Amino acid sequence: ISQARLNEPELADAVIERLGEDSSYNTQVNGVNYSVTERRYAIFPQKSGQLTIKPLVLTAEVVTNNRPSYNSFFNSQMTKTKQVQSKAITLDVKPVPASFTGKHWLSAEQLVLKQEWSGDIQQMKVGEPLTRTLTLLAKGTTVGQLPELNTAVTSDQLKAYPDQPALKEQKKVDGLLALREEKIALIPSKAGNYTLPAIEIPWFNTKSQKMEIAKIPET
Repeated sequence: ISQARLNEPELADAVIERLGEDSSYNTQVNGVNYSVTERRYAIFPQKSGQLTIKPLVLTAEVVTNNRPSYNSFFNSQMTKTKQVQSKAITLDVKPVPASFTGKHWLSAEQLVLKQEWSGDIQQMKVGEPLTRTLTLLAKGTTVGQLPELNTAVTSDQLKAYPDQPALKEQKKVDGLLALREEKIALIPSKAGNYTLPAIEIPWFNTKSQKMEIAKIPET
């Protein structure tokens, strides 16, 4: 093969993300040596039921042994165009499990929810801001699937000033990493005790096939 191009996979009602760069290696099948190029994708169906990935088409210029019948610098190597097509792949996508009780469907291989403070929350003073940082990190999902984290309702006695959330996505060979980070500046206008409610993120663990809840306790 002197040149080759491969079209991208197509699947209706799905988000398809290419993961990392192509990897190349050599292998042997039934005594024949092959040069292999491997390309990986993460596919996120947006509805349940049967979905079909259309065949991929490889269009290649294949070097032939035929030599031109006349001497020409530009025709020192003859090629012919050849197309090879893969088989279509049908996926049977399951619906959201009936056991999932969360309002926001979120499935992932791993999920971590944590909070950090810019100072000591036991030493808060009237009129002085303290920043709370909420972070949700998930493997095996897109950043668009991550829900809002800060849902606490504050009053005039404890004002909240949230920043725009930081959304990041990292495409690795073994899958997608998605991060959502929210920073909220809290300023008390009156001395006293204030309670920030617990944060609970229900999610479906695709490895254990069970629902779990990531939680930050009441503060």
